[in-house]
Amino acid sequence: MARSGLCARLLIAFCSLALPLIPARGAVADRPLTLGVLAWRGVPETTTRWRPLADYLSAALGGRPVRLVAAGFPDLSGQLDRDELDFVLTNPSHYIMLRGANRLSGALATAIVLEDGHSVSAFGGVILTLAGRHDIARIQDLDGRAIAAVAESSLGGWQAQLYELSRRGLRPPAGDRLRLTGMPHDRVVEAVLAGSVDAGFVRTGLIEAMARQGTLDPTRIKVVEPQDHPGFPFASSTRLFPEWPFVALPHVDHDVARRVAAALLLLDASHPAARQADIGGFGIPADYGPVEDMARLLRLPPHDAAPAFTMADVFSRFLWQFLAVAAGVAAMAALSIALTLANRRLAAARAAADRDSRTLADERRRLAEVIWGTNVGTWEWNVATGETVFNERWAEIVGHTLDELAPVDIETWTALAHPDDLKRSVAALERHFAGQDQYYECETRMRHASGRWVWVLDRGKVVEWSADGEPLRMSGTHLDISERKDAELAERQTAHRLEVILDSVSEGIYGIDSDGRTTFVNRAATRMLGWTREEMLGAGERLPNRKDEAGEAMFLRKDGTAFPAEYVSSPAVDPDGRVSGAVVVFRNVGERTKLLHNLERSNAELEQFAYVVSHDLRQPLRMINSYSTLLARRLGDGLDAEGREFLHFVCEGAIRMDRMLISLLEYSRVGRRGQPMDWIDSGAVLDEALLYLKPDTDELGAEISVEGEMPTVFASRDEMTRLFQNLLGNAIKYRAADRRPRVAVSVAAMPGEWVFAVRDNGIGIDPRQFGRLFQVFQRLHGQGRYEGTGIGLAVCRKIVERHGGRVWVESPGDGAGSTFLFTLPRCPPAAVAPPPSSERIVETMESSP
Repeated sequence: MARSGLCARLLIAFCSLALPLIPARGAVADRPLTLGVLAWRGVPETTTRWRPLADYLSAALGGRPVRLVAAGFPDLSGQLDRDELDFVLTNPSHYIMLRGANRLSGALATAIVLEDGHSVSAFGGVILTLAGRHDIARIQDLDGRAIAAVAESSLGGWQAQLYELSRRGLRPPAGDRLRLTGMPHDRVVEAVLAGSVDAGFVRTGLIEAMARQGTLDPTRIKVVEPQDHPGFPFASSTRLFPEWPFVALPHVDHDVARRVAAALLLLDASHPAARQADIGGFGIPADYGPVEDMARLLRLPPHDAAPAFTMADVFSRFLWQFLAVAAGVAAMAALSIALTLANRRLAAARAAADRDSRTLADERRRLAEVIWGTNVGTWEWNVATGETVFNERWAEIVGHTLDELAPVDIETWTALAHPDDLKRSVAALERHFAGQDQYYECETRMRHASGRWVWVLDRGKVVEWSADGEPLRMSGTHLDISERKDAELAERQTAHRLEVILDSVSEGIYGIDSDGRTTFVNRAATRMLGWTREEMLGAGERLPNRKDEAGEAMFLRKDGTAFPAEYVSSPAVDPDGRVSGAVVVFRNVGERTKLLHNLERSNAELEQFAYVVSHDLRQPLRMINSYSTLLARRLGDGLDAEGREFLHFVCEGAIRMDRMLISLLEYSRVGRRGQPMDWIDSGAVLDEALLYLKPDTDELGAEISVEGEMPTVFASRDEMTRLFQNLLGNAIKYRAADRRPRVAVSVAAMPGEWVFAVRDNGIGIDPRQFGRLFQVFQRLHGQGRYEGTGIGLAVCRKIVERHGGRVWVESPGDGAGSTFLFTLPRCPPAAVAPPPSSERIVETMESSP
């Protein structure tokens, strides 16, 4: 190092003396020079970083322009192919590849990089992963993992790490295990942090730089197998390689190249160009032989093609070795002939021993393979002494090693076994000892080291008996069956939950197989049919055997009676996709028919009552109003002020009661006296409603606009007119005193329905009052402020619901306006006509005087 530093100082001194002597050769008049720089941190950052160096070199060349080009690996190589560059500053492996293609000369200088206040002229690669990945601690742990890297041409971000993997006999990641992010290296760190890869390859110094910039929390990552390089200040997972070379292309004039080399060596770390590039200047060209050796070992360009090597080369290089080998072979042949005779005599003697040995070895191998292939633990028990022998797998099943359990005996087993299962185990042993069972077999639980219980299948057999028939020695196995037991428990729990769900529904449900036999039935089915579950299971004639259909049928009860039922039958498909039966869901619709009939009769009675109340009570009210008016005229001035006020209250109350009865009559007529439903133009209906409201709109100067095209709907024309008239009338009536009413009507097409909206700029509605708006006789304002009976919105709700829609209101609050919205189906709903008797009663009452 001291010697190379001395050489560098001498070379700098020489260049500083020689630089003024090198003629400029009309540099200003010559064409501009182009400096290409590899953009490993992105083109914008690279351009900002190295542009001052280009300006510095231009000044050193007497003002000759030096143009900077920052580019990635492919673009930089393409510009070299097109002879668009004069100088290149790139990474060492890229330099070796370009030099092998005879596109570069030797390096003029090697960059001295400033990283975190340190001057370094070497770099390497870093392998990083998430800090919590305890399964990745060494480079060997990367085998089979997903890796992110910038590009295969990057030395610090790929090749240096690949070199370390090759030294450990690992294959490079490929296919879906390799993700190439492209420049800059920061993308690799982002991929690791996002968890999309297991590990990432980046250049040394990147982690520290991102930490300084605040783009990386270093505690979230860790370096895999960090290397210790004396004097090197950054984390590294690989050996180090020389920093980037500054190279001149072969076509560059030698004088210009020398002037550039001198300028680079004279660049001081304090110079603005060096500070901007974050370097300590340039040193004499480093030895890039290690980089080429790595490229040769990894078969990287330009050493990716194997050299031709002929037999002539072999003989020319290894002639004496061949002669020596030939002599040795001849000597060995002579010795072999002598030894062959002796070996033949020994062969016969050894043959028998070898056959026995191989047979024994094969038996042991097969036994070991069976034990480990079935993943079972083995045990041997001396029944008389209690001594036991377990294999390592036996201990692994309960989360221990044999060393942890030592010394082992039969008490080891009893201490780990569940107390409730020991009784069954002892009973199974006694049956085997007594000759009742050929083998001992018992499923039992054993306590795991973690505290949980592990299910094992314990099997064994007495392999040695005493002369009086007592068991002396047993051998057996332990098989971990926890997964099977968990699956059985999950299956039982699922079956229980399914049974609870089936029994909780009110519909009858049963299953049938391909032969029509009942496979399951729920409680509602047994209740409706009158049979018990046991009587129905397996039955094949009592229940309908229908598949993939729906309809109504008569279901037969156990007592012989039948009832009408709606049913849906769906095919049951087994895991192989074959239809193995059906599932039938049914309900008794006899009770529903009665309920519907009762409901229709009740509705008719309610409508009749509402009409009677609203129609017949008007006559007494008219009498009260008429006689109150006559009384006020006859008494005239004979009444004092208080008397006149009392009579006024009576008249006003009678008038308001009459209005309420008229509104109630109108409410009761919705759906009864309206025009039949048909396809109508909603725009024409809206125009008709606006015509009725024209006197009010003209008086108040209201602006009413229609947004968009009104659709054709299936509705009752007069009821739709009443709906629009009520909503628009409310929008005009409940106006703010300080502004002219503005109302907008719009409609939007939604899946399966039209959504109409009436938006105004009126007084608004408190959201807490939304629930009262559409109820009968519910008013939010006093009678003295706004007239009305409080039934208009209730009529709107009844009209919309009769047409199969919904109605609601939206408002930010008081003073912010309101929007009333309602929906109508895009397809006509099923119409339900009232019973004839109800119609006759209503018609008769409405025609009465």
